[in-house]
This record gives sequence, structure tokens and C-alpha cells, in this order.
Amino acid sequence: MTGHQAGFWHPGILAKYIAADRLAKRIGGTGAAVVVDHDVVDPLRLEAVRASGDGSVERAVVLLGGRRRKPVLPRLEAPMRGADLHRPGDGLMKPDAAAVEAIIAALSEHEGATSLGEQVARANADLLKDSMSVSMFSAQQMVRTPGWKRFFEMAVEDAPGCTRAYNRAVGSHPEAGIPRLFAMAREHRWELPFWMLDREHGRRALYAEMVEQEGFDGDLLATRAMSLTASVRRDLCDLFIHGVGGAIYDRATDVWIREWLGEELAPTVSITADLRRAIPVDARRNATDEDLAWAKWIVHSARHNPELLGEQAAAETKHGLLERIEATEYGSLQRAELYREMHGGLEEVRARRSRELEGLARTAQEMGQGIEVRTLEAKRDWPSVMYERERLEELADRIGWLLSAAPRPAGR
Repeated sequence: MTGHQAGFWHPGILAKYIAADRLAKRIGGTGAAVVVDHDVVDPLRLEAVRASGDGSVERAVVLLGGRRRKPVLPRLEAPMRGADLHRPGDGLMKPDAAAVEAIIAALSEHEGATSLGEQVARANADLLKDSMSVSMFSAQQMVRTPGWKRFFEMAVEDAPGCTRAYNRAVGSHPEAGIPRLFAMAREHRWELPFWMLDREHGRRALYAEMVEQEGFDGDLLATRAMSLTASVRRDLCDLFIHGVGGAIYDRATDVWIREWLGEELAPTVSITADLRRAIPVDARRNATDEDLAWAKWIVHSARHNPELLGEQAAAETKHGLLERIEATEYGSLQRAELYREMHGGLEEVRARRSRELEGLARTAQEMGQGIEVRTLEAKRDWPSVMYERERLEELADRIGWLLSAAPRPAGR
């Protein structure tokens, strides 16, 4: 098994799904993935590349769901109708524009989903079906299973033991960045490692006493990171495939469950991938920040320092006028006339050397564009559907080759 938030995720995440698919097929097993549909994240927010008429490119944010004024909880959001999705309009680079249209078409195929999270997960799976095929289920479906309900009940019944063990576990692995739960023994207040979902405010902490209160709605329960993977690894799989971040925090999960329940969870492995895009534009990719700073300085300074343009006589005239200005009474008419004379001379130089000045400005612009292109090409987190199919096939083949060296389990 593996899993991730609902969204159109990048190849580093896709690598987990490819690995789950290829490994399951290799050993005659089943690959599955949980859709984490309760994180406060807008799955319809994408990054793409915008191209201008002058050949320049820049990062663009595409909001297919429009601008939202409240937290987006994909589990509680209704699916979007294709006609209501916001198209970015003209301007995107051709491959990105085509990818966005493919995403919109895939979302439109799943308007009948039970939630926005499910709609996005199904659409993304359709778009990436050539790379991987795993069975998907939502975290909402998981919390309705008898096994998960029993796991939750154990946490409620032993809130002090659960919370204390959890806090000791996260304290033993500070590199995971998981915050401690609130615990106050004298007031019998124990925060549990779960969320209560709130349509207006996103997610709220869950305390043990809230479970017995009137109006408690179990359908609004959701896992936190460690309780999600703990319940999955405890009941649903033989191996869980993480990315880099999950592999770090799940070390604390192992400690928590071992101390609290005396159990060992299914083992984990991790995988990731760095896949870059090639932006099809001509640009000075070798330009450095220092080069750009120098070019900008030259563009500005050459307009005020004729010697930088080879106009030595004009430079001497300017410096002579500056000396006379300094020697003239501040605020006087003569000082103002000298100042106008100096700038008139500079304007003559600028007109005479306009081609050189335009060339310097163009060089600075090209350097800035080269750095921007290089930055865009260095990003590893573009939506997978924006990469060339051949690159995704290459990634899948690479992962399959790596797994082919893994020994088969006994009896397989």
C-alpha cells in the first residue's frame, strides 16, 4: 500500500504508486492506495508555465476551482461540474495548456463522485493509468470500517496511555516535526491523535471527552498522519511505501504503537524521484545571479555615465558641470540652469547611443529570463500530467528495473 493527499501530484509522489503497482505484480499481490481527503488543501490549485509573446516564460498558478474564501477540505467539498471549472485562458505554454484541458476533461468524467477528493483522485488515476494501476479508497471509507472503529475506541478508552505514548514517541523523533498532543492529567483532558472536521474552519483538535458529548458526529472524524499510517499498517497491508517525509515521521509511529499497544506494524520502505522538465525556449541558462546584477547595474549606470559608452568627451563635460553645480549657491537660478545643461548633454548621449543602451537592456532581460527558465526547469514538483509521456515511462521502467533486483518472498 501507499497513499497521498487528493491532488494532481508530482513524479516524486507518482514513484510511490508505480512502486506499489510493480511490486504487487511481481509477487502476485495487490497494490492499493489510501486517498488522504481530509487535509486542508485545494486539490484544484495547479502550477504551470505561462509563455508571453516575446518568448519569455514565468510560473503561473491555475485555480480550476476559482478563488475560495474558506478552508478547502476535499472530503466535505462537493465535486465540481465540468462547466463550473475555471479555465486559465490564453497564455499557458502549449504542453501545460494541453495538460490543464486533459485535467478538466478527466474531472468532468467524474462529476458523480461522492466528494471533491474522490473526484480528483479518480481523475488523476485516469490520467496516470499508463504509469500505474492500484486500487484506491478514501480515508473516509477507512474510518467507517470495523477495524478502524475499534482502533479509535481503544484510543478513547485508554486516552491517557494513548496520548502519553504518542507524546513520548514524537519527542524521541523531533526530526519528524510532529507536534505533541495536549495532556493535562489533573483535569482529565487528553487530546487524541485524530481530527474533527469543520466545514467553516477546517480541522479542530479532538479531546477524549468530546466523544461522549451530545452532537458528536463520527462521520466527521479524521486521522492525523501517525494515526492514519498506524491503522493502515496495523490492519490493511503487509508493506507500506512512503515518500521521504512519511518515512521520517513513521519512525515515531512505530515507537508509539509498540509502547502503547505492544504491537509491531507492517514494515515500511520509501522511494522518491526527481524528474525535471525541459522548457522549450531559447534562453541564457548559464547566466548567474551575479551576472544579472552586473548587467542591471550597467543598464542603469550607462544612462548616467557616458564613459561607460566610450563617450569620454561627454563624460569630461558632465564632470565639469558637476563641479560648477557644486560651487554654485544651492537653490539659485544659475545652479538650475547648469543642472538642465548637464542633463541635456546626457540626453544627447542617450539618443546617440540608443542602440547600445537597448542592447544592454536586452542582455539584462535575457539573463533574467535565463535564470527564470533555469529555475523552472529545476522544479521537481510540477503535476505529473505535465511531463512528457516518455519521461513518465522512463521513470516507471527505472523503478521496475530497481525492483527486479529485489528477492521474491518465500513461497512466491
